[in-house]
Amino acid sequence: MTVSALRSACLSALLVIVLAEPKSGKNGPVSVLLDDHKGFIEPAGNFSLSINNHICLKTRFVLSYDIEYFARSNNLDYIEMKRGMMPDRPSNITGMCMNSTDNPWISMSWHHGAFLLNFTFSTHRHETGDTWFLHRVELTYNMRDPSLFPNVAHLSDRTVKHAVYTGRLFETPVGESYECSGGGVTVVTLTNVDNDYEVYLYLEDMQFQPAQIFDDIFSPSKKCPADLVAPKVVYNPHLHWIMGSFLLLMVFSCAGGYNLFGKFKGKMPPPGTFFANPLVPTTPKYDPHADYDEY
Repeated sequence: MTVSALRSACLSALLVIVLAEPKSGKNGPVSVLLDDHKGFIEPAGNFSLSINNHICLKTRFVLSYDIEYFARSNNLDYIEMKRGMMPDRPSNITGMCMNSTDNPWISMSWHHGAFLLNFTFSTHRHETGDTWFLHRVELTYNMRDPSLFPNVAHLSDRTVKHAVYTGRLFETPVGESYECSGGGVTVVTLTNVDNDYEVYLYLEDMQFQPAQIFDDIFSPSKKCPADLVAPKVVYNPHLHWIMGSFLLLMVFSCAGGYNLFGKFKGKMPPPGTFFANPLVPTTPKYDPHADYDEY
């Protein structure tokens, strides 16, 4: 290989590395170039892919999550729950637009790459009309950081974990978007591939469209049915203390009230004089058979 050929190969490799680095903008990291597919965020909470300056995949959602893992503290083993939320501006977005050979997908990472979320879409051909659906949801999370996953029970668990859901979610006619913005929460349950622990993703204010996007905006949407929307359980770690304190207060109030009633009952006047005022003289009743002195 000549010197000029070697220099050209090095420059080509350097160019590939530069193009693979995340781009930064005024509002933080906003895009990455992958096979001419550019991912970006505009505005916050909207995650899209474009090719040739045209949006080819568009999503909008708010995501929170619960991750189960095996923990140990004070020689006690228990199931811990890692709770968190994906930022509305992830540090990196990659993906692939739909083409003749590949299904479209989009990935978002955050917390310095400790979490990576991937959505893969697929299509179904039918004589009454083609549909698209969310085929695969994957969450990769790094349990090596004790600040993110404290008290991990086994050293072997301090590694990168992978949880997956595979099925048919949000099936929608091709050319339409799928929307669920009525204030409800859609729960997607992922199973950890290493064990039976589960990961729960909570999607709110969401809209997806993996293809056939015109003028860079969502197409008319198919609304989510009510049976897919479940209220999100809000966990309050102080709830058991609040309920316990309330019950304890009720017990002490009943005991104190009963004690005061007993003391008060012991000092009650005889029947018939309960409402008598000792400072006001009472007039005796007239008895016609009694002997009265005449004046």
